[in-house]
Amino acid sequence: VYFTASDGVHGRELWVSDGSANGTHVTKELVAGAAGVSLMRDLNAVGGLVFFSANPEGKHEVWRSDGTADGTFRTREIAPAQLFGSVPARFTVLGNKLFFTATDNNGDRELWESDGTSGGTVRTKDLDAGLSSNLFDLTTAGDRFYFVSADTAPAKLWRSDGTSNGTVVVRTLDGTFG
Repeated sequence: VYFTASDGVHGRELWVSDGSANGTHVTKELVAGAAGVSLMRDLNAVGGLVFFSANPEGKHEVWRSDGTADGTFRTREIAPAQLFGSVPARFTVLGNKLFFTATDNNGDRELWESDGTSGGTVRTKDLDAGLSSNLFDLTTAGDRFYFVSADTAPAKLWRSDGTSNGTVVVRTLDGTFG
């Protein structure tokens, strides 16, 4: 099991446990010292990994861990030009990938995915070229996930199989969402 905690020696960090005292330890100290805060959030298990958002260097990006220090690292710096990083959010899992929203270097917020590697952390689809996509309610159901975009009126319900071509509008919605 993965969890975040502070033990008075380390700040709030990612821990792993096999259910025994000797098998419970910090995976990697992202910010050194008892006062260190890496602002970890959104832990999601994908296969043998756990994904999370963290801000140890002042920029929120997607991280992953296999429970070891060497296997705990940032998947990719998606938005090095953005002051606060890509600020990933709205995590959902489909198959062996994590899907999430993130802001790129151009300031566009879009749908992204990660398999836990730098090369496998990519934008899934630009839903509205040139505009940021306000996505919410990412929810997995069977072999697809669904979400709502409300970047332009009217809002739209989308369905995705995890590919760009398989990410399509199901229905245009009337009303206000969010």
